[in-house]
Amino acid sequence: MSEVLDWVFQGDTGGAIAYCEARIAQGETDLQHYALLGLALLLQGQEAEAQAVWMTPLSDAEPDALEAYLSSLANLLEQALTHCLAHQQYPAAERLSRQLLELDAEQATYHHRLGIAQAQRGDLDAALASWQQAIALQPDFVDAWAQQAQTYQTLGQFAEAGESYAAWTRLQPDNADAWAGLGLCQGKLGNWAAAVQAWGQSHALAPDAAPVLADMSYGLLQLGQAAEALSGLRQALWQRSDFAETYCAWAKTPPQNPAVCANAAFLETLAVADHSDAALHQAGNLLARGGQLERAIALYQQALQENPSNFAAVIDLGNALVQTGQMSEAIALYQTPLSEAPNAADLWLSLGQALWKQGDAERAIAAAHHALSLHANREDAHRLLGLAYLAQGNADLAAEHWRSLLAQQPEAVEGWYNLAAALMQTGEPAEALQCLQTALKLNSNLAPQVANLLAGWQNQGRGHPPWGATSPMLDDPLWEKTRPVDAPTREVRTLPDWVASEPRASFTPVHPPQVVALKPPRCLEPRPHLSFGLGDALSIPGTFVATLPNGRFWLDSDQSSLAVFNAAGEVMRDCSAEFPLLTPGHPDLLARQHWVFSSQKLPPIERLSGTVAVLAGVSNNIYFHWMLDVLPRLKVLQDGEFNLNEIDYWLVGDRHSWQQDSLHHLQIPSEKVLSVQEHLHIQADQLIIPSFPGAAAWPQAWVCDWLKSSFLHSQTLAPDLPKRLYLSRQKTRDRRIINEESVVKLLESQGFATVYLETCTIAEQAQLFYNAELIVSPHGSGLTNLAFCRPGTQVVELFSPNYVYPCYWYLSNLIGLDYAYLLGEVPAGHFWQSLLYPLVRVEDIFVNLDALAQMVGGMMR
Repeated sequence: MSEVLDWVFQGDTGGAIAYCEARIAQGETDLQHYALLGLALLLQGQEAEAQAVWMTPLSDAEPDALEAYLSSLANLLEQALTHCLAHQQYPAAERLSRQLLELDAEQATYHHRLGIAQAQRGDLDAALASWQQAIALQPDFVDAWAQQAQTYQTLGQFAEAGESYAAWTRLQPDNADAWAGLGLCQGKLGNWAAAVQAWGQSHALAPDAAPVLADMSYGLLQLGQAAEALSGLRQALWQRSDFAETYCAWAKTPPQNPAVCANAAFLETLAVADHSDAALHQAGNLLARGGQLERAIALYQQALQENPSNFAAVIDLGNALVQTGQMSEAIALYQTPLSEAPNAADLWLSLGQALWKQGDAERAIAAAHHALSLHANREDAHRLLGLAYLAQGNADLAAEHWRSLLAQQPEAVEGWYNLAAALMQTGEPAEALQCLQTALKLNSNLAPQVANLLAGWQNQGRGHPPWGATSPMLDDPLWEKTRPVDAPTREVRTLPDWVASEPRASFTPVHPPQVVALKPPRCLEPRPHLSFGLGDALSIPGTFVATLPNGRFWLDSDQSSLAVFNAAGEVMRDCSAEFPLLTPGHPDLLARQHWVFSSQKLPPIERLSGTVAVLAGVSNNIYFHWMLDVLPRLKVLQDGEFNLNEIDYWLVGDRHSWQQDSLHHLQIPSEKVLSVQEHLHIQADQLIIPSFPGAAAWPQAWVCDWLKSSFLHSQTLAPDLPKRLYLSRQKTRDRRIINEESVVKLLESQGFATVYLETCTIAEQAQLFYNAELIVSPHGSGLTNLAFCRPGTQVVELFSPNYVYPCYWYLSNLIGLDYAYLLGEVPAGHFWQSLLYPLVRVEDIFVNLDALAQMVGGMMR
């Protein structure tokens, strides 16, 4: 029987079924054959058949034999459940747990294990219910309390998480992780004294844990104990970890990111104990950046008590006072040091800004001019003077300063908008309208303000046109090209049904829906991160091509949201997309309303004659979306048997050379390209919409084959390409490896070659990845090239633990790659890290070298 069980555990359930059925047919009376046969059927997903097999011997069995059979069956299922959980076979583990509960619903362990399986396939509510049942049956079930605490924390339900952590600490008072989690939840709830107490318990149990010491220091800061807080943070980041030293050296390497440099400046002040005013000042800056202005003000004041000559702290304190409405206090603060440093342009400018917000325009103008006399190119001074002169009605001077600002900041939206307002007052309406068009291209969210501004000019113009004799008529083309339009109020949820009632429209299905099997990722933790909890398969929508007479396309200027409209102005839900790009079938997809409905106004419509095919999607200039969302829409058109020669224009991104090169490679004529950056809102005689190749960011498997055939197979593989690749992001601005030098040294000792994909063409990247056997990379667009890999290629993706997005795991599943991930470390703890990196999506990554060596070593064996 053990041999048959080995078959089952090795995945040969078919062989086990055939063997057991043959033995039963031969009349063998060993009930284990029924137990094993049912188990094999259950693991195949045939639950009803499995139960029927298990029930077969029950009618004829003697009571003693029946009891032994059921006990043996339970032991067999428990053994199988342990195997499935250890091998990340979570759907099977869930089925096994349910069958065990059929045998004995009072077993807390079965409920606990069911919860683990449910959580790993993404059903956290069901998992919590299972753990609660386990706790109800066994109140001292530590693992159930721990799972419940961590899951509530993941969901942001910190009160419930805190209660679970508290129960965990009562059951295991010597568990440092339990106390650390309790501290985090108390901190999230604003109970800082309780948080510090919990972190203190954790620190006593694990004194070398830098994140806990860092979090405790943050709690002390919130309690007003700044000196103790900064001392604790110094210990955490400079003494308990090499994080701060590594970070400060790394921050100086190009390209320098201003936010990273500011972080490093703060960390450097911590290293020197006698520079406490600098540390207090920099800590205040971090808190102000995080929106904690009152706490920042207190730190700035402490810094100035220690060093009244810290003019930078004066300016930052004044800015914080202004932001909290304390104008008089800010003005008084600025005036004192100006008597000592009359040539400090920054102080004069800050004084002017405070005076302006207080309503003292004349003194604000004087202070701003004084700042410009000391520093002629101060952009903020021109901004202040532009606003002040415009408010005073001095349009000529206002326009002069807005032009000066735009000369230095050509993408300053407010500059174009306010310059337009000034030009209307100076009688230059044509240029004013062109300025508004530029402002709308830079930020389409400005449409409501532009509409209000135009309406005000229109009302004034009925009696006394602000532009004098040069007034444009309301039907003037320039006016029409500038005037925003109303946002939609209705949508079409099902495109095929709508097309059936519209004889001039068409809907052509192209690729059928596809079910993508998902294999859990490799990792060093007992179970994968919950971001990978998408179950064992994902249903990807089919593709189609829609033709909309007089259809419209709109893309937000930041390319985070797009909408397609029919001629009646209704949003075509099947053709529209926006961030966040949820997984197909996610319950929020239909529940949420598209952002365009809340926008009030949209930019003016550009009307185009002829047929326009839309390839553009969201984030067109991001390599991932370009390769997996945008370009494959061409293949959808081709497979839909559309005559591409009948297309007059292609609406698509072409900002970067690699975009232009790939369009040329795919034989899209450059003279037919409409750059989506310049044509954000169009209406065409015929608008052709090929769907995304599945769902945005979640393509079907054929996309990878098409990319290979388009960019790889036509090339001759270069000789001597490396087999092991490390993809460096050091030339980018975010999600870089902080200790990259050490990471590269470790990997190069294992035969890895460091590559910078920014220097490669798409064809060269395709060759690198096709030839590779093992790839290590931080999360980023370079991993899009996994589409060119051969099945079985190994991948290790490096994440910040605060931002785990599974798109490249999904891509690996499409083509059968051996995927693993490794989470970085956060020595700064949760709260300081959130100040260093307010946007988790761009967090840089600090890699544990021992963990990386373990992961890579395991992959190479």
